[in-house]
Amino acid sequence: MHKHTDAFVDRMKEFGSAPEGIELRKWTDWMAMDASADFTYSREMHQLRDMKSSRFLNQLWLVNFFVFANQVFKRIPILSPLKYPFVRPSVLANFSEILKTNEEALESRIKRRGNVEHLDHFEALLPANAPAPTQKEKKRIDIITGHLVIAGYEPIANQIYSAIIFSLLEPTCLDYLVKEIRMAFRKYDDIQIKDLGSLQYLHASLMETLRITVLQSSGQSRVSPGATVDGHHVPKGVTVSYAFLAFTRESRYFHDAHSYRPQHWLPEGHPLWDPAFRNDATDSFHPFSQGPRPCPGLSLAWQETRLFLAKVLWQFDAEMLPNQRIVFERDFRMFPMWQKPEFWVRFHLVARENILTNSAQS
Repeated sequence: MHKHTDAFVDRMKEFGSAPEGIELRKWTDWMAMDASADFTYSREMHQLRDMKSSRFLNQLWLVNFFVFANQVFKRIPILSPLKYPFVRPSVLANFSEILKTNEEALESRIKRRGNVEHLDHFEALLPANAPAPTQKEKKRIDIITGHLVIAGYEPIANQIYSAIIFSLLEPTCLDYLVKEIRMAFRKYDDIQIKDLGSLQYLHASLMETLRITVLQSSGQSRVSPGATVDGHHVPKGVTVSYAFLAFTRESRYFHDAHSYRPQHWLPEGHPLWDPAFRNDATDSFHPFSQGPRPCPGLSLAWQETRLFLAKVLWQFDAEMLPNQRIVFERDFRMFPMWQKPEFWVRFHLVARENILTNSAQS
């Protein structure tokens, strides 16, 4: 995890302060996909190193709308054949290529069993001492690893990108976040995952990013067994789901609901706590789901996003290039993956002597 964040930091030392800046969406996509492929089956994609998107990443975005259309038409099976006019033949070809690429990566990882640098998700699916998988088992593992690669990439890329953007658009929030991180650690190498959970404003910033850019547009569907919910009878067999976007943008549940306000998530004893947010429905928001089947990547996601923001904002002063007007409701689009706007920033390496002097004076 440190390896990929450090690689991003090293690249920003080289290119982040250039007059033209760097395009944040692209660079966070590279970092998150490099990390996810490595975590899943020890695959090195080298996008940060080569400073270009892999064929796999490009293909993944080309099929984003097709996957969305496929999900919509699945709800009305009789109309399912109509989904194909919405998609160009080249997109279907890319979808097949994605499946093929993942299958090839899986075969490569099977051959390297017992000969990898670190444990990965694949190791839990097929340990080094397990018998060689049958074709049926390979198919099962292929599907799971494909899901893990995408699930470990897109939500992470979206959260670190969005947290930086929203903080830059709210300079006071960025100042609070940077101050908390830099006061917590004297040296870059002191930043360790185990210590980040105690940074309350960092946690609040990420929770607020999750509130605005929810991980999925609709809640996980469930088929009613026949029940009464909030005074309404839901007949057996009816599919129900939870409308995240409607809930998180409703002023009855969140004060100043359409603005980026980390104060929603601060405990009452925090110096920046504001009583205006006292009645927020924070206990009802579970971005990673809850119950016996929450997101299996919950802990990993928290560790990865906290580590990235802590290391990047400890090392650099972030600057938004001028003449950029980002409006969330206009510029972001939710399909299976968030389509995000380009956003240009500069990362200026911090002179540590100045930071230590200013901290001592304050």
